Amino acid sequence: MDDRPSERWAWLQYLQAVLWSFFGIRRGNRARQDATQLRPVPLIVMALCLAAAFVALLLFVASVASKGGSA
Repeated sequence: MDDRPSERWAWLQYLQAVLWSFFGIRRGNRARQDATQLRPVPLIVMALCLAAAFVALLLFVASVASKGGSA
């Protein structure tokens, strides 16, 4: 039997694995489970999407901060 996550909740497990990896707190048994159960291509796509969203958020915050409160 396949130990991969069900299709319905797979995106949530990929999201969780990527977010924990961004913070560097995914260790031990759970990290090994992620390495064996999650496929690499969707994991990379999720990481790239989250990184792009983070960069977009930083650019937005910098844009708002650079306007200097002129409303």
